[in-house]
Amino acid sequence: LRETVPPDLRDSAEYRLVTSVGGRTAIDYRYRLYCRRRGYYKVGPLGLNTSDLFGFVEARWTEAGDSTIIVYPQIVPLSRLGLSSRMPFGNLATRRQITDDPSKLSGVRGYASGDSLRRIHWKATAHEGTLLVKKFQPSQELPLFIALDLARDA
Repeated sequence: LRETVPPDLRDSAEYRLVTSVGGRTAIDYRYRLYCRRRGYYKVGPLGLNTSDLFGFVEARWTEAGDSTIIVYPQIVPLSRLGLSSRMPFGNLATRRQITDDPSKLSGVRGYASGDSLRRIHWKATAHEGTLLVKKFQPSQELPLFIALDLARDA
């Protein structure tokens, strides 16, 4: 029994089974494919060579056509990405919010080292005589971007 397998799915050039099967018996032969890359693959044709015990009588059979195997990319559940509503940006605490809604000004606060100069509220700074930065309400929506890499070698 033999079957030709594409290089991306195999660990050897051809899968072969040499065995002895008694009369009126069946054998179930399975082998593992190594699907390292996604895509469409043709497997086959499947062939069978058989003979009597001494090799005097031989028979050969080959299945017409190939079989197509489709290898899909690994599916990763979104829950494994840590993006549930209870942890919209992961589990690391930070003083600064990741996304603010610039249309929802909630007030001002004193300047802290590392604050962006673009967030300085110049009018309030001039009035108070000390640097003040704008505070915004957080965005109400969690932006999510899913990128699909459709390259065959990905």
